[in-house]
Amino acid sequence: MSATNPPRPASSFRTLGDQSWKNTASCRRHVDPDLWFPGGEGAEFTERINRAKAICDWCPVRSTCLEASLEEGDRWGIRGGLTEEERKPLRHNLDRRLDRARVTAALAGRRIHLTMPEQRAVAVEARAAGMPVARIAVLLDCAPKRVLRLIREARRRPRRHTRSPIIVVRSEAA
Repeated sequence: MSATNPPRPASSFRTLGDQSWKNTASCRRHVDPDLWFPGGEGAEFTERINRAKAICDWCPVRSTCLEASLEEGDRWGIRGGLTEEERKPLRHNLDRRLDRARVTAALAGRRIHLTMPEQRAVAVEARAAGMPVARIAVLLDCAPKRVLRLIREARRRPRRHTRSPIIVVRSEAA
């Protein structure tokens, strides 16, 4: 690892209700929590943002923090190394995310946050593999009727007014 590249954690997903990742966050070691909620304008404002982002760059849970911020709808402060304005387009497209790694993790039994396209993919793939609807409902933490509805929705031809999912491709190096 070079001095210019911050460490990146192995790809893992935050499980439902898990907040333990916050204990290893770089921001927990800094005395001034207001650094992540800068106010004002001008050079001092920009400097505070840059200082917070520099700390986030070296954080071992930066990606988890960003994911949590987007999933929780957090609209204030600097989270995951991004300001409110920088997170806005990501938040806007979050409901369309279809990350195959997240689908695979859910099929393996991990209880992680899934978007609607990811939930549909889990339901369809699990059913195609012969998994009973009741077991799929446990995987998705929902009622069996909802699983059947997800499968029906996935099989239907997309309507004109629905947006196609944004497919996330992860490289081996990430």
